[in-house]
Amino acid sequence: GINTYTFTGADESYTVPSGVTSLIVKMWGAGAGGLGVGGGSGGYVSGTVAVSSGDVIKIVVGDGGAHDGNGGGSNYAGAGTVASWNTSPLSYGSGYTGIFTTSVSHSNSILIAGGGGSTGNNSSGSGGAGGGTTGGNGNPASGSYGTTRGYGGTQSAGGSGNGSGSALQGGNSSGAGNYSHGGGGSGYYGGGSAVGSNGIAGSVGCGGGSSYTG
Repeated sequence: GINTYTFTGADESYTVPSGVTSLIVKMWGAGAGGLGVGGGSGGYVSGTVAVSSGDVIKIVVGDGGAHDGNGGGSNYAGAGTVASWNTSPLSYGSGYTGIFTTSVSHSNSILIAGGGGSTGNNSSGSGGAGGGTTGGNGNPASGSYGTTRGYGGTQSAGGSGNGSGSALQGGNSSGAGNYSHGGGGSGYYGGGSAVGSNGIAGSVGCGGGSSYTG
């Protein structure tokens, strides 16, 4: 039979039935929030996973990043967050989707589809897509709005940025005043966050999380 899982905000479990020796898995990481050019799309991963009867598979389905002037959004599945007290345009990164053996941890990863990186406000600085073996880099904003960006996660390290990504975690952004914040997408390794350099119009793209196929 076919089992379909969607975002619930909580880890789920699947116990392999008697007689089943493999699972065909298709998964999509969540897309990120943003205004204008918008956040990055989530990655896609598929594969056949060898299993044994009674194995317990842990399932995580990430949430799409929210664009919210008050810092709204979900940090479930490691989505990069923003400074909650900041009142300028904010966008959370998006969460990975993944399956794990026994419990959710980096070392127990079976398959992961990376989440996309966000962008804070209306500009040319779009967020990077979820991986691939490497998440997409965020794009810098145009003109005087800043040339920094968040970089995509790889197979061995989180992407750099205002806040660096890490294992199963997108980079969190921080900063003061009227600066446009975005969180990195999570993944096998998460993407870096970014902060604009010229007030609320200064938006730069954040990095996407990497995917993992074993």
